[in-house]
Amino acid sequence: MQRRDFLKSGLAATGAVGFSSLGKAHADHHDSEHEHYELRHWHIPTAQKKAVVDRFLKNAVMPAAKRINLGPIGVFHSADHPKNNKAEQHDIWTLTPFRNAQEFFSRDEKIVDDAFILNANEYLNSQKTDAAYTRITSSFMRAFDGKPKLEIPLKGKRIFELREYQSHNELKALLKVQMFNEGEIAIFNATGLKSVFFGQTLIGPDIPNLTYMLVYENQEIRGKNWQAFLKHPNWDRMKNMEIYKDTVSKIVARFLDPAPYSQV
Repeated sequence: MQRRDFLKSGLAATGAVGFSSLGKAHADHHDSEHEHYELRHWHIPTAQKKAVVDRFLKNAVMPAAKRINLGPIGVFHSADHPKNNKAEQHDIWTLTPFRNAQEFFSRDEKIVDDAFILNANEYLNSQKTDAAYTRITSSFMRAFDGKPKLEIPLKGKRIFELREYQSHNELKALLKVQMFNEGEIAIFNATGLKSVFFGQTLIGPDIPNLTYMLVYENQEIRGKNWQAFLKHPNWDRMKNMEIYKDTVSKIVARFLDPAPYSQV
């Protein structure tokens, strides 16, 4: 795709001039080359409530998703890491890939069957005075051209890093997506930074932004690989290109552990 066409279509997708990003995503439901993702975040006040949400996901959501051939679904807990927000220590995140936008739109009506309702009883019948969570926030994303489908590059003991890059306007956000597609993802691959997904956020909080996830064997390897990335000559060239200046205004990073029943 030519750069001008990429920018035009990308700005329309993010609703920069009042167009519906949902409408654009819906129009692209036939696009089998690019997955779409929902990243859902449960804000949970206590460990006891966290266990309720965990049981809901493990016993109701995951089996129901399997029945409709949806997945792999990642479920993540906040890791014990000094840089994590302590207010999120009991929170849970899920990452769900969809083959296209239409699969996302039809997910809820397909997943809710008699078995789901039975297994979700504790969660769905929590009282207003004793709710299982404070709120849920959700983002809907389209996969990057440079990584159109989710991967699981590591198994076994791992730590995940979820990174959100916010921008001060829609054009700068789109240019950051372009920067990844035109070289930054390749530098990640060359320096051992293993990615799970990259998503351009179409709908969700703190837009415009993009979100991606990396996975490491341990923190020592993370540090080594990020240092290799920062010293890579192609990164030194790209970061100094005029077109990519000021594309990121804020970075939010979280370290996450996979739940025992996570499929990612």
